[in-house]
Amino acid sequence: MPPELNYVSFTGKVTKKKHLSWTQLNIYELSFEVTNTMTGFSYDGTDNLVLSIISVETWGRLAENLDRIISVGSIVIVEGTLASRTRRVKKHLPGDDPERKTLTNLYHTLVVKASNVTILNSQEPKGNERK
Repeated sequence: MPPELNYVSFTGKVTKKKHLSWTQLNIYELSFEVTNTMTGFSYDGTDNLVLSIISVETWGRLAENLDRIISVGSIVIVEGTLASRTRRVKKHLPGDDPERKTLTNLYHTLVVKASNVTILNSQEPKGNERK
C-alpha cells in the first residue's frame, strides 16, 4: 500500500525528551525533539549547513515503549504525518480601559505525529539516569 500524501520520513538525533504523560482517556503521550542537519545551497553556489529542529509526538504503546529506550543523543528514523498545533497566548496590556486590556496571539506550529520510530543507536543512560 503506498503511503498517504501527508507522509513524512526523516532521520536525526534526539536533542530534547519530555516525560511520558497520559491523557484523560489514559492514553500515553511522549514528545521529543529531533535535529536534522542537511546541506543547502545558497544563490551564490556555496554550501550551507541547515539545522532543522523537528517536534515529534508519539501516542499509545509506541510512546510507552520509546520512553524506556530512547534518550538524548539517540539517532532515530521517524515516520509519520504532519499535524498542526495552535496555541493561544493572552497578554494583559497596561492601562485603565477594560476593553483594550488583553491582546491574544495565536502561535501555529507543525509537529510530526509518529507512527513508527526506529532507533539506529541507543545512548546508554549515564549515572543516575537509569530507571
